Amino acid sequence: MLGTRPVSGLHRRRRAWRFTAGTAALLSALVLAPILSAQKELSLAGKVVDAAGAPVAGVRVASDWQWRADGLRSEHSAISAADGGFTLSAPSSAAGSVELLALDLAGGRGGFATWTEGAFDRPATVKLLACMALRTNLLSPEGLPEPDVLLRVTHLADARTPGAVLLAHLQAGPFEVSLPPGDYRLLVSGPDLDSVFEDAALSADSPTELGDFPLYASVMSQYAGKPPPELHVTDARGVPADMKLSDFKGRWVLLDFWGFWCRGCVTDGMPRLIELYEKHAAQRERFVILAVHDVAAKTFEELDPHLRELQAKLWHGKPLPFPIVLDSTGRSVKAFGIRSWPTEVLIDPDGNVVRGGDEALLEQRLADEPERH
Repeated sequence: MLGTRPVSGLHRRRRAWRFTAGTAALLSALVLAPILSAQKELSLAGKVVDAAGAPVAGVRVASDWQWRADGLRSEHSAISAADGGFTLSAPSSAAGSVELLALDLAGGRGGFATWTEGAFDRPATVKLLACMALRTNLLSPEGLPEPDVLLRVTHLADARTPGAVLLAHLQAGPFEVSLPPGDYRLLVSGPDLDSVFEDAALSADSPTELGDFPLYASVMSQYAGKPPPELHVTDARGVPADMKLSDFKGRWVLLDFWGFWCRGCVTDGMPRLIELYEKHAAQRERFVILAVHDVAAKTFEELDPHLRELQAKLWHGKPLPFPIVLDSTGRSVKAFGIRSWPTEVLIDPDGNVVRGGDEALLEQRLADEPERH
């Protein structure tokens, strides 16, 4: 069975991702363009075999594996039949290729099924290999004894294939998961944590001991219960360009740091914020949402063509109904310690940062308050 047990060991170096205008252009070409094209549901078929090529029944194939202390789970999956065959529906990928993880949980074996663009109708073959343990020990930052941790383990398939992903919501401490041999990336994040990643090669011969994995408190965790740093605004729409966060004291303020090139921002984050804003129209005097765009668009002249395309193809013809703030200098991103997009910061009516605050918590607070007519 695939399980967990304590580990300890080596020190690890954290790695920060630097964002540039060149990066934005590349991401826009590789990520946003495919998103804006029609995304479709794929019907994928394949066959699971053992090392000798014999079909294997009872193997679970999925795209949404989740780690739990008592084992691995998946909500949307297929089970291989007696002939090893399986079929599964999955959304098309922006990269044009799809990879799923197949696990024989009882037998401790696993493998990957890969489909490439133009060949989604061709069955993929999954060859099962013995899974090996990948172990690490997540160390809490000083002053944050029990941070909420999201650990994302991604198989590094190749440059064009988005690898299969396993997610784990957990606390700091020992972590172990058994996976097929290959190269993986461990990305750790959390409401009070900086995003940190480490690459690891999982051998077919022995467990991989990554040792101690230090976690780092985010800049915003230091502001919990205190006033936030000030936004540096070079242009704004919907609010004055010389605005200050203190102007909104007495109201909830949700800062959403986003970018037109960011898949999660434009396909999930913004539609949810538009829905929230419309749903609570009667409580507009109680809250404000500020969409803080990153340096990829330094002016509205640069941003507006992207907004028009997103509005037409992803936002059901709806423009962003709340203010947009630009900072061409990047000083706001640095002051708020933003390392990934989207990132949300919630400020309470007293002007203090709410620990772990996001749009879900804002909606909960609005639901607790009576509407004013």
